[in-house]
Amino acid sequence: MDSLSPAMTLMLESRLALWLDKAADRGVCLFLVGGCLRDALMGKKGKDLDLVCDKALEFSQQLAKMHNAAWIPMEKDPTLPSYRVVSRENPHEILDIAQLHGTSISDDLLRRDFSINALAAKVEPSGRLGRIIDPACGRADLEKKIIRQVGPNSLADDPLRILRAFRFAAQLGFEIEQQTLNSAASFAPDISNISGERIRTELFLLLNCKKNHAQVRLMDKFKILDAFLPAIIPLRGLAQNTYHHLDAWEHTLCAFLNCEEILLDLKAHLADCALQTEDYLNQANRRAVLKLGVLLHDVGKPATFSIDPASGRISFWGHEQAGILPVQQAAQRLKLSNMEEKLLLLIAEEHLHAQVLLGQKVKEKTRLKWFAKYGQDAVIVLLAAMADTLAKAGPAAPGDIQQEKAKAAANAIRDFYNRIQAVLSAPPLVTGRDLKDLGLTPGPDFARILNALREAQNAGELADRPAALKMAQQLTGERL
Repeated sequence: MDSLSPAMTLMLESRLALWLDKAADRGVCLFLVGGCLRDALMGKKGKDLDLVCDKALEFSQQLAKMHNAAWIPMEKDPTLPSYRVVSRENPHEILDIAQLHGTSISDDLLRRDFSINALAAKVEPSGRLGRIIDPACGRADLEKKIIRQVGPNSLADDPLRILRAFRFAAQLGFEIEQQTLNSAASFAPDISNISGERIRTELFLLLNCKKNHAQVRLMDKFKILDAFLPAIIPLRGLAQNTYHHLDAWEHTLCAFLNCEEILLDLKAHLADCALQTEDYLNQANRRAVLKLGVLLHDVGKPATFSIDPASGRISFWGHEQAGILPVQQAAQRLKLSNMEEKLLLLIAEEHLHAQVLLGQKVKEKTRLKWFAKYGQDAVIVLLAAMADTLAKAGPAAPGDIQQEKAKAAANAIRDFYNRIQAVLSAPPLVTGRDLKDLGLTPGPDFARILNALREAQNAGELADRPAALKMAQQLTGERL
C-alpha cells in the first residue's frame, strides 16, 4: 500500500480530467486528499473526489461555471469552508473542494481526523497525480487496519469525529486503536453540543453498515451512546421478569445483534419475500431507523417497572406507551424527518402488540385490520418483533418457543407480500356513492359503515359486490 496501483492512478486521473481539462492554467495549488486516496490505496473506487486548494471558493465557482455544474456550500467540517460541485449530466460525479487549512498541505493533513484520511497527492497542471504525501503515517495504518487519531486534539476539535471513528471501523472492518478509544471516551460528553443533523447523518451512516453490532457494543462500553441517546441509560442493570435471561439493556443489545443477523440473511428468514423486504428497507433510511428503533424499543420500561409484593414478579405494564415521549425526544434531538420519527414511534408502540397478533387465537379479521392500519410499515415492526423475540430466553420463554414465534413473524411478513398486500389494495366493493344512493348522508356513520364493509371485504366475508351492497343496505337501515 506504499503507492497507488497504475490502474487506480489511471482511474483517478481520468475522473479528474473530466473536470480539470479546461483549467490547466488554474492558478491554484491543488491536492487530491482524504477518503478517495484511502479507498484507491485499498483498491476501491470512492464515490466523491475530495480536493484541497488555497482558493477553494473562487476555484469551485470557476469549475461550476465552466461545466454548468451545481455549486453547493457544504458544512463537511465546521472549521473550514468547503464547497461541492456536482455534474448535471452525471450526478454521481462530485467534487468536494475544501479550503487549505494552514500554510502547507502537511499542516492541513495534520489537522484532520484519522491517519488513514490524512493523505494527499498533488494534482499537477497537466492533471497527473504527484507522489502521496503522508505526514501521519496513514499508509502504515491502512496496512495494520487500524483507525488512529492524527493528534491528541483530533477528537476534541470536532467531537463528531468520535462517531466517525466507529463508522469507519464498521465500513472498513478496522479496529480503533486504544489511545483513540481513550480519547473518544474522554470527549464523548461533548457530542451533546453538536447539532442533531450532524449526529443523525453520522449515526445513520454507521447503522446502515451491514455489520455494526461490535461498534455499538464498544460505543456502549465507553458511554458514547449516552451523549445522544440518554434514554438508554436507565436500562442498564434494570432487572426483568422470567421471560428474560438478561437485564433490559443487555436484552436490547442482544435484540440489536439479532436484528443485524436477520438483515444479513433475509433470504434465510423470508425466502421468496427477501428482495421485497430489502427494497423496502433500502428506501428512506428505513434500515437505519429499524436498528435505531430496536435500540430504543424498551426505553419505556424504567418508568413502568413494578414488582408484585406477593409473588415477586416483575412487570412493565404499559411500557410501550411510556416509551413514546423518550422516543419522540430522541427523534427531535436527532432532527429525524417526520417519516423517520413516525417509524421509530411505530416500533416502540407496536413491537409487543405485533407479537400478540401472531398468536393462534387471534382472529384473521383482527390481524388484517392491523395490517390495513399500517400497510407496508407493518414489515419494519415485525422485523423488530423478530429481533426482540429472539432476545428472550428466560425460564418462561424457552428458546424453541421463541424460535417458533420469530418464525411466525417471518411468515406474517411473507403473508403480507404474497397475499395481504393485494387484498388491502383491491378496489372497494362498495363506495361512498353507493351509500348516498341508499339514502345515507356523509358523516360519522357514513365512515363507520365504509370501514365495516372494507374490513368484511378484506376478511373474505363478502364474495362479490351484490353481497357487499346487501350488507350496506342492512347497515344503512340500522342507521336511518
